[in-house]
Amino acid sequence: MDQKSKMKGEKDWGRPAGGECGGTVGTVLFMSVVPFVVGYFWLACDKFDCQVTETAIQWEKAIKYLMDALDQEVLTGFARIWNAFKIWGIWFALQVLLFLVLPAKTTLGAPTPKGHRLPYKCNGFLALLVSNIAYAVCSFYLEFFPASIVYDNWGSLLVVVNIFSFFLTGFAYFKAFVFPTNDDIKSSGSFGYDLFWGVELNPRIGPFDFKLFFNGRPGIAGWSVINLSFAAAQYRNYGYVTNSMVLVNVFELVYILDFFYNETWYLATLDIMLDHFGFYYAWGDNVWLPWMYSLQGLFLVTHPVQLSAPLVAAFVALNFFAYYVFRAVNNQKRYFRESDAQGKPYFIHGKKAEYITAHYKKPDGTTAESKLLVSGFWGLARHFNYFGDLCMALAWCLPTGFTHLLPYFYIVYMTALLLHRLHRDQLRCSSKYGQDWVKYCKRVPYKLIPYVW
Repeated sequence: MDQKSKMKGEKDWGRPAGGECGGTVGTVLFMSVVPFVVGYFWLACDKFDCQVTETAIQWEKAIKYLMDALDQEVLTGFARIWNAFKIWGIWFALQVLLFLVLPAKTTLGAPTPKGHRLPYKCNGFLALLVSNIAYAVCSFYLEFFPASIVYDNWGSLLVVVNIFSFFLTGFAYFKAFVFPTNDDIKSSGSFGYDLFWGVELNPRIGPFDFKLFFNGRPGIAGWSVINLSFAAAQYRNYGYVTNSMVLVNVFELVYILDFFYNETWYLATLDIMLDHFGFYYAWGDNVWLPWMYSLQGLFLVTHPVQLSAPLVAAFVALNFFAYYVFRAVNNQKRYFRESDAQGKPYFIHGKKAEYITAHYKKPDGTTAESKLLVSGFWGLARHFNYFGDLCMALAWCLPTGFTHLLPYFYIVYMTALLLHRLHRDQLRCSSKYGQDWVKYCKRVPYKLIPYVW
């Protein structure tokens, strides 16, 4: 039996072609449309004063602007694309180098569907510090380039990173069939669907792990540099940096620092344990995340907002309340798992943590069990951590004021994303745990907000 037939024949895990995101037709359509969605938001800020509705109303002018931009950036403006390629290439090479050579804590991931436990080198926090220091020294002290370099080349970089991401998607698909890392692979039988969701669970080349690297670097590490570049551009334009820009930079930097400081925790998320590596991550981590998550800073470059002291205090309070909820909820589950793995009891607020034992069948037919925490925050709602996420998202958008819709894209998108994840987790756990999941849901009836929903 050949490799592809073998993958199609294994029905115990992976996605069927008629599954998520509208199946084959939906995923192909999605891959065709989303690059233009990002381009639309860039165009709205570049030509239409960040007015997303005005961009749609003047669609003929918007198309002309887009065609002219593509001509200037790609067809006749090769020098601009080449400059963007050098910027991206240097940043990408730096991130790969730091990923491979910096001291790292090696942690074993969760068992994969095929029983593998892969080692992960987690050095993202140190790499983030080195990257930001290098950017600051090279721009402010050595003056190799202006601190606003990312903002100044934002359109050209969008073209370059899109090209790279489509190449990466194709390479990941090719690798899965020609030289897979191990047998944690699954094909739906549909080229478009497999291209989007991926075939390999954990593609690697030597010590280079695709999923761990691209989920954090270069996108999330780059996010902090992007925001700093936006602040530098605002200073260049107006001679000062607004307190709203400072808040956006600080709020999002706190999240970025938290992500990398707790990088080993990320190994226990659905992103690492369940999702295969395809367009969803190859393009999403490189294009969608840095371009769409940073819209607040991009907006403030040309729409400076100086907030009153009471508003600053209110937004700071909201953000750090949200961060506390987000981190405290996730820490309870993390420490519960770590204590259980060591055979020790875990206490929350002085009481021994309670849990429900849920049984499930492994791919080899044997029975295993998971312990579902029902104490502390996890007794209030099944996804109370998402509530913290959403409050943080709101805090990041509020400093931009209330004159435009565009900088509020992030909270709208995160709401849709987390509700989809909540639904997806419900389906997965219901299928995996059966009646034990029903028992858990009766014990913890609220999905997101205690006593509300």
